[in-house]
Amino acid sequence: MWVLFSFITSLCITILILSYKYLMSKGIAIPIILFWFFLFGLPFYIFDATRQNYSIAKIFNLDIKYLLIIFVLAFVGFISNTLHLKAIALAPNPGYCDAIIVSKIFFISIISFFIFNSDLSIKKIIGCCLCIIGGIIVSI
Repeated sequence: MWVLFSFITSLCITILILSYKYLMSKGIAIPIILFWFFLFGLPFYIFDATRQNYSIAKIFNLDIKYLLIIFVLAFVGFISNTLHLKAIALAPNPGYCDAIIVSKIFFISIISFFIFNSDLSIKKIIGCCLCIIGGIIVSI
């Protein structure tokens, strides 16, 4: 199932990126886009949590150390989303930005190997490197 989820996510992100580029080309500022995006997204997250039988009380009953981690993640997400949209706004083709962003494959694979003991063979390392090389070639 994770492969199917990954492909669906790829399609959804494609729609997001092209829509972001369209909105920015119409003069809508990045902070405004992200504000409304996350505000409109909040009910979907609440619906999904309650659909999976997580009560509102359970959602808010989270250990403080995890809340602090999630706060840091929110800050990193803010930086990531803002810089991603700035890159999309400046690039002649939004695909070039994501071609460079694909370098995350290598970082995630290496770090996951150490943190989660994930499988990392030479074949997979070569595949990650080829993805990065392809991203560089597309963005040149």
